[in-house]
Amino acid sequence: MHTAEAHIATERPSRYLVQLCEHFDNTLRATPGLLRVRVEAGDQENLGRLQDLVTTHIGRFSRRDPLRVEWQPSP
Repeated sequence: MHTAEAHIATERPSRYLVQLCEHFDNTLRATPGLLRVRVEAGDQENLGRLQDLVTTHIGRFSRRDPLRVEWQPSP
């Protein structure tokens, strides 16, 4: 299984968590100042597609206060 994770600094992680939960069934967590997103896929190509999809949605949700999403491979 291929996995990747992004830690996204934001003042409103809970808000984005709720919006993402409505769209995706992935591992999502919110802590003060941080939204953590983890995606899994059967191969690298589909992992990249999931990362792009989640990044696009976060971009739409955060138009007023753009968030920076940086993906890292998960252990």
